[in-house]
Amino acid sequence: MKRTIQGNIIDEIKSLPKTEMHRFIVDRAETKLNNGEITEENALDMCTTAILDYYQNKKQIAEDLNNNHKITIIDSIMGSGKSTFLIQLVNKNPQKKYIIVVPSIDEISRYRKDINRKSYAPFVYTDNITKEFANKTKCLQELIAEGKSPIIATHQLIYHLNQTTIDLLKKTDYELIIDECLQCVDIYRRKGFYRDDLRTLINSKDIIVDNDGFLIWQNKSEKYKSRYNDIKQLSELHSLMYLPNKKGGYSDNVLIWHFPIVFFSLFSKTYIATYLWGGSMQKCYFDMNKIDYLHMTISGKVPNQYLGVYSIHKELSKRQECFHMINLYTGKLNDIGTPDKINKRPLTDNWYKKSKKSDNQLNLKLLKSNTESYYKNFAKTKSEDNMWTTFKEYRVNVQGKGYTGKKGTDKSGNKIADSENKQKQCFVSCNAKGTNDFRHKKSLAYLINKYINPSYKQFFESHGATINEDLYALSELLQWIWRSQIRDGKPINLYLPSTRMRELLGKWALGKI
Repeated sequence: MKRTIQGNIIDEIKSLPKTEMHRFIVDRAETKLNNGEITEENALDMCTTAILDYYQNKKQIAEDLNNNHKITIIDSIMGSGKSTFLIQLVNKNPQKKYIIVVPSIDEISRYRKDINRKSYAPFVYTDNITKEFANKTKCLQELIAEGKSPIIATHQLIYHLNQTTIDLLKKTDYELIIDECLQCVDIYRRKGFYRDDLRTLINSKDIIVDNDGFLIWQNKSEKYKSRYNDIKQLSELHSLMYLPNKKGGYSDNVLIWHFPIVFFSLFSKTYIATYLWGGSMQKCYFDMNKIDYLHMTISGKVPNQYLGVYSIHKELSKRQECFHMINLYTGKLNDIGTPDKINKRPLTDNWYKKSKKSDNQLNLKLLKSNTESYYKNFAKTKSEDNMWTTFKEYRVNVQGKGYTGKKGTDKSGNKIADSENKQKQCFVSCNAKGTNDFRHKKSLAYLINKYINPSYKQFFESHGATINEDLYALSELLQWIWRSQIRDGKPINLYLPSTRMRELLGKWALGKI
């Protein structure tokens, strides 16, 4: 059995890069301990000097490490001041050029408001979504070409990265700030593109597949134009991959969109602000592509924040403080989320799918009845103060009295203003991030047992990266909960019927995950 040297400071040191001196000393002591060369007491003696030196100089050590790494992950709990730290970073360095990538247009407005210099955002709106992003991309390119800074754009715009934008960034010296992880891997979906189309392209030798599963475009004709132009462009960006199957070959009906790896090499420095980095798909993307990064967190309080080495111990008291603000329902209405011989994984996407296909849909009717009962008999809050979620395709099957929310019109059929509509909206997407529209919500119902899409899991594992599914599920849950008034330090009510999700929340509060 492997023996380890334990302690809060020791755990921090173990989070340092392997090449760092203090980490090297601790690792060496543990190796000697496991080889039987020294006792546990001797191992601690070996580490004493390193521990003391690290404790006295950790702020400087963290700063030096940050300066020596191109990519720094800022992993810190919601409300700890990640965005404030990044805004201060931009304000303190007027000589540097920044591109800031945020989840939503609302967040663009927030950054622009708090940055103490003129900022730029590629705002272009049309009725056609494809044209809208084409115009925004052109606007982004013009801002980069002119060296404007800071440029603030959304995640969605960055997903439309093209070769011209890459070429422009190669000639500049921007630093990159990403607020919340990007979805660097996705299932490629395009209406009207089928497996036979892919076979046609391969048989015509317009496309070949390399050893890593990337689609490589072979047709070099400058005059090439067809309905496969987007396949051509994505292949040339090294952005389309086959999904490996369990037999060692490739799936013939699933393509994976893979964010261009080159993007992260185009910046002199990158900061990614998130929470529970270890459960993110972007971490898996970095791991499979062997992208080096430094794992840090926010230390200190506004305005004297600084970066420190990430450790669960640093935020344990904050976790417990937040957990105590959650009035978690623990009664009989949770039975529907308890595994049994028939339903081993209740409230998963597959459970919903089977329940909807069943003749009488008893499971969905019971879940709806439970949720109505929760809001009526336990939460007892107004509809406009309630917030709930499930998988989008089953929303209509579960929504009920007290938590359905408005549909954009009043009783007379008149359109409700956007601001009022958001106030009265109850359904909030389970993957909502970076929005403050629901920070007035008091009572919540999270009707999901979250697992990563099996195709993503299979994809990452086939490329040597492993997703921590529990940490992934917990991260999704916490991000959703923090859309509510808990982000302002106010208590909330929570109906979380999944036994697994409740256990994960409890482990999080105790620092066990």
